[in-house]
Amino acid sequence: MKKTTYKLNKGTYFIGDPAVVVIKNDDGEAFLQLLWETFYENPNEFQYLNIKGSKFYVTRTEGGDGIFNDIGTDTGIIMIVNIKELKNHKIFKKELPTLRTKIITYDHDSFVCVNDFNIYFEGFEIITN
Repeated sequence: MKKTTYKLNKGTYFIGDPAVVVIKNDDGEAFLQLLWETFYENPNEFQYLNIKGSKFYVTRTEGGDGIFNDIGTDTGIIMIVNIKELKNHKIFKKELPTLRTKIITYDHDSFVCVNDFNIYFEGFEIITN
């Protein structure tokens, strides 16, 4: 996997398994199905996606399902999304889960980098192997 870096605009971000923030209904299931289909076209890439108007970053873990630096995933995928995106779409839960997820806030623009399936933020990292 090549090293990929994206700019994170000033704001608050949810980090965790995408399946834990999506409401379990027909619209939510359709969103997840489209997310998986899109992501798995290039599963070894750290991707910026825009699905049904929701913009976020996703990467797979090297170790598959598990808990990595207290971030859990049952899908082998970790999502990084500005909380504004979650609040703007009806497919996401109003109350964000706190178990095995992380909320991180930047009062300035920052960056997130994935290198060899490990995720590096300013002041925080998720080692997935």
